[in-house]
Amino acid sequence: MNSDTITVPGAAMILITSGGILNHVIIIPMLLRAAGRDAWLSVLLAGAVQLAVWIPLILFIMKRSRQQRLGDWLRRRLGAGLSRFVTGLVALYFLTLCWLTLRDVTGWAKVSYLPGTPKIVITAAFAIVIAALAGSGLRSIAIANGILLPIVIVLGVFVMSANLPHKDYRLLFPLFEDGYWPMVRGMACTGVGLSEVCWFLFFQHRLKSKARGLPLLVVGVMLIKLTLSSLLGAIAIFGPEESARMRFPSYEQWRLVTFGHFFEHTDFLSIYQWLCGAFIRISLGFYIALDMLGLAGPKSRAGTLPLFAALLAVTGLLPVSDTAFDDILTNFYIPGGLIFIASFCLLLFFLALTERQKAGGRA
Repeated sequence: MNSDTITVPGAAMILITSGGILNHVIIIPMLLRAAGRDAWLSVLLAGAVQLAVWIPLILFIMKRSRQQRLGDWLRRRLGAGLSRFVTGLVALYFLTLCWLTLRDVTGWAKVSYLPGTPKIVITAAFAIVIAALAGSGLRSIAIANGILLPIVIVLGVFVMSANLPHKDYRLLFPLFEDGYWPMVRGMACTGVGLSEVCWFLFFQHRLKSKARGLPLLVVGVMLIKLTLSSLLGAIAIFGPEESARMRFPSYEQWRLVTFGHFFEHTDFLSIYQWLCGAFIRISLGFYIALDMLGLAGPKSRAGTLPLFAALLAVTGLLPVSDTAFDDILTNFYIPGGLIFIASFCLLLFFLALTERQKAGGRA
């Protein structure tokens, strides 16, 4: 168990990759529909809330809990019965995130570059690889991510730079054409993605050293940057109305990239970015769900992960249309995910406050 630890920078890199697939890809269509041209301002304001509220809150909780395993800390503070209920909800939340990510990525793969491949083959391949990575432990996830992430970043810089001739940043203005409410709706969409900096809490006991403010700040800023880069590119290239009608605006930006007249269709490079983000995100989600259930040990993982992978594959094959899935993301995941993670962090905050008072009383 002690060998399955990672450095704080390694943890930050994992969260950048995991949060990147959500903030850079998944929420962009919903954000554009909710806020339109004002979406980029929604990201800046939600980012300010994240940096001013979320990160100090997370640091406070980590300090007061002394970076104990959350399941053990909750059991001591809430009792066995209530803590099992809370950790069960958290595990269900992460398993739901795994399904949403798998469904989104396999749907994109089927539409973009594997239209003739049966969906069961795509889904089963994802589930097997993800289960193998999650079963190897958090340290293996961190090592794999350390290899994959630099190339993801290079490709991101490449597509952003290559599309500069197509961008017209005058399309970002004017703002507030429909009042302030679209911007507020956009902040809710952005908030669910930026709040994932709190994932530090779920493996804080696996960190080799005490968490400091700088790594959390780096993750927070990177999540903001990842959201803004994809969003600004979509609006500046396609305009707010056209980009809002797209299912995968980030992928459409890749389709514009060419090397002169001889090398076109470089969008195949986006496959690497999508798959890396999905593999790390779902593997980490599996690992956290197992840890919250007290099943993160090697023997427990070996017995439970095949069941989780089979469940993920079966649910990934459910006949959910792309329109219905988009409605699930927009109407359930965005508001529900933000409410759940905010409520859970508030619970931890109040428990941390009480912990401080008790410590003061004993002193």
